Amino acid sequence: MAIDITTAITGAAITGLTTPGYTMTADQAPDTNSRQALVSTLTGTQTGVTVHSISDPFTLKVKRPKSLFTAPRANPITGAVGPAGLNKIQVQVRKGTKPLVGQNPQISNITVDCNIIAGAEVNDLPNVLALYSLAIGALTEKRIT
Repeated sequence: MAIDITTAITGAAITGLTTPGYTMTADQAPDTNSRQALVSTLTGTQTGVTVHSISDPFTLKVKRPKSLFTAPRANPITGAVGPAGLNKIQVQVRKGTKPLVGQNPQISNITVDCNIIAGAEVNDLPNVLALYSLAIGALTEKRIT
């Protein structure tokens, strides 16, 4: 599984942010199964948004399983496939946010768990992409709050 989060990321269209984009820089992940990057530069117009600092973090972390499941094999006699393992991928974004004007930032976060049946990323990629598309669209349109 490739994790590429150290390139520029185009943000989703959100009212109040004009063409949001984020330049990512590799950061030290908290464990060996994760990759982490921090937001070093903003693009577009994002008035009031701050980049990463120690006291005001803005990070993206992707964590994969310690060992990935592979696609199951069909029974040579019946052709039936038993239950496949789930590859759980966790995405977490942390951002310092101020509870009151003039106060120090405190960390808010969004954590999303993606549970994809082993083998689907190769054998049924369009439907995996549709799964992600609907989930991200629902989050972007504030349908899940």
